[in-house]
Amino acid sequence: MFLGPPLDFVSGAPGSCKDRESEMANVLVTGGAGFVGSHVAEACLEAGDSVRVVDNLASGALENIPSGAVFHEGDVAEEARPDVMHHLAAQSSVTHSLAEPLRDARGATTST
Repeated sequence: MFLGPPLDFVSGAPGSCKDRESEMANVLVTGGAGFVGSHVAEACLEAGDSVRVVDNLASGALENIPSGAVFHEGDVAEEARPDVMHHLAAQSSVTHSLAEPLRDARGATTST
């Protein structure tokens, strides 16, 4: 289920959120429906960036996604070409991480 247009970004805007003095960047925040990711997305929006959030909602919630961000429900392995990517998608349960370490490794490293 996608609530926004396909993930297609035009590269070229340097920097990330508040650490630059340049034009707006296209920012992708994975795990943007989680606690940390939603705050990163909010900070980027406040900096004037265009923000897209990808989250599978395994532990995040729709209500966490800041207004103004385009939401895509899905896996972080989807192809995207943002100017900036904040990869915050991760397993939040130690119990699940210990039970399925390969799944966690894929989500955190090989799928990005």
